[in-house]
Amino acid sequence: MGRSISRGSGRTSTANERLDSATNRAAAKRDALGDLEDDFVADLEAVKAEADVAAAAIEIIQVPLEKTDVKVVDLALVWVPRA
Repeated sequence: MGRSISRGSGRTSTANERLDSATNRAAAKRDALGDLEDDFVADLEAVKAEADVAAAAIEIIQVPLEKTDVKVVDLALVWVPRA
């Protein structure tokens, strides 16, 4: 009976080691994900800042429409009978 207890504790020890290893890997991946998210936010803020500068430089100009600006190329008549 002593022998099966020692085998059982060995399995428990191995399972605990695997659990600890998996927990450590998961924590490392969470840290890496956090770093990636921080980098993404920083890059996104940089792009937004560039876009804001470009948007501020846009000048709105009114372009009036003149008669000579309009040209009719094709004219078609469509008749759709209704029941």
